[in-house]
Amino acid sequence: MPCTINPTSQQFNRYKFIELSDKLLPLIYDVSSHQKQIGLEALQECCWTWNLNKVSHFWQQQYNQPKTVSNCLSLLHYNIRHFYSNQVDLIEMVNTFSPTIISLNELGTPVLDKTIKQLLFSYNFYTKEGTNPHGGVVLAVDKRLQSHLIETALKLRVAVWQEVSRTRPSISSSLRILLRHKHYLQNRYRHTTYEEDRLRLRSWNTLVRLEFQAHRQRSWEQFISSVASPNPTNFWRTVKKLDKKKSIEFSALTDNNTVHRSPEDVVKRLEQHFTQRYSKPVLNMMNKLDKEATEIWESYRLADEEDMKLVSGYSNLQFTERDIKNTIQSLKCKNSSVFDQVSNKMIKLLPAKIHATLTLAYNKLFEAAHWGKEWKMARTKCLNKCDNPAPRTNQLRPISMLPTFSKMYEKLFLLRFNSWSQRMNILPAQQSGARTHQATTSRVNHLLEQITQSIRYNTFAPVIYIDFLQAFDMLWQK
Repeated sequence: MPCTINPTSQQFNRYKFIELSDKLLPLIYDVSSHQKQIGLEALQECCWTWNLNKVSHFWQQQYNQPKTVSNCLSLLHYNIRHFYSNQVDLIEMVNTFSPTIISLNELGTPVLDKTIKQLLFSYNFYTKEGTNPHGGVVLAVDKRLQSHLIETALKLRVAVWQEVSRTRPSISSSLRILLRHKHYLQNRYRHTTYEEDRLRLRSWNTLVRLEFQAHRQRSWEQFISSVASPNPTNFWRTVKKLDKKKSIEFSALTDNNTVHRSPEDVVKRLEQHFTQRYSKPVLNMMNKLDKEATEIWESYRLADEEDMKLVSGYSNLQFTERDIKNTIQSLKCKNSSVFDQVSNKMIKLLPAKIHATLTLAYNKLFEAAHWGKEWKMARTKCLNKCDNPAPRTNQLRPISMLPTFSKMYEKLFLLRFNSWSQRMNILPAQQSGARTHQATTSRVNHLLEQITQSIRYNTFAPVIYIDFLQAFDMLWQK
């Protein structure tokens, strides 16, 4: 059997080992071979000319479990605010926690690399200047950390800045600057606890409170002026904001006491509903109005395309750059778009030199009486008009989003159409809808005047209220 111990000053008693092993083998006959091997090795170690203490020490050193080395990386992140005033606290934390990585931000003032190197001499450090006088970042990595890739990655991480989208704040930029400086004074007083910083924070807090009181007073006065404005547009716009309820999103549809929840079933039901709603109406040819409408439509359908282009070429549907500019300004500044991915905001941001190109293009389109098929495609969004998350199809309000160039085409045509209808007195004077400088309040004031006259002269004032259910949606649009 090979010897596991071979010191030069000791001898191995082979005869004693053979004698003891012959006595041990019958006793360990029914144990495993591994256990037999351990027993024979222990017997072999006892046959060296050692005393009992040396054998015991050897066994303790051989079978002692080695200590495991910890591989945990500790990180210290410190908003130091002012580097020179708080560097003593930094040294104390470094000595207490012995971090592997140290991150310092908001240094408060520019700090030389030489100063940081003298303070954190056992670290490899990287610095990055901030975007404001109180900014700045220091990242220090322990020199015992052998991984250079980690250091490179952390160094790049410090140098990268990303912009995130935020919601528009409800207060002005000047008030936000006051709040940021107040927070800076608060954090500074927490670190220094100087009486001078406390007085400065107290005076600044009083200033911020007075500014917010003035801001609330101005907001309330502006709201009252909007409500009491003689312009009905401002009044109804303000009231609409107060009474506007957010539409509840729906994820299912109810049809004949059956709830359809899968997207395929919902789309199928909506397709059936809108196909039936916008289907071709049944005309009664015995009705004079339906008969005249059918004859006019047939005359337009059978008209020669070249004749229509000839008539359109001599019409007054020609526009100037000023008309194009006013039309673009009348568009609402929205980011929503349809299949062409062109929004109103993109058109409004076009430079003025593009207006000449648009003017020439639209004049050519009106000359040729051309209306592109792609302008007839709209993206429809259904809004829920009830509080039920699974509404019926007739409880949805479809909102159609048309291409921006199509809306500009319609607005340009409407300029000439409105001037022609006013010149020919097509619309009655009593109509207030779809007319500029008139609204529902005009008809309400006229009704109040008629009722007042009837009360004064003791006469009747008959009033008829008619509400057409889904009037516009039921029109046939071919």
